[in-house]
Amino acid sequence: MSNAIVVRFIEAFEQLGIPYLLVGSYSSNFYGRPRSTQDADFVVQISGDPIALLSKVLGSDFRIDPQMSFETITSTMRYVAENRASAFKVELFLLSDDEHDQMRFGRRTADQ
Repeated sequence: MSNAIVVRFIEAFEQLGIPYLLVGSYSSNFYGRPRSTQDADFVVQISGDPIALLSKVLGSDFRIDPQMSFETITSTMRYVAENRASAFKVELFLLSDDEHDQMRFGRRTADQ
């Protein structure tokens, strides 16, 4: 089920033209050693207030908390989305102005 959720978010990002980068455990499962995880983390480059539109595209299977929160480990702002049918969550970290973050985001690839 988690793979289907990640794919739904990727499709929604692409439909809305939201640049994204899959990070965290989910990306390490692709490039490294697989491990269990209860969430997927994306870095997204958004401006304005696209969360309402993203919620509409994803449909009623998901709830995105409209209130951004501060994530202390990465020192960035994030939105948290929950799949209503499971405990799986998706965290949407806003791309920061940090030079390293900008360079990493610029190197993302669309591996299939």
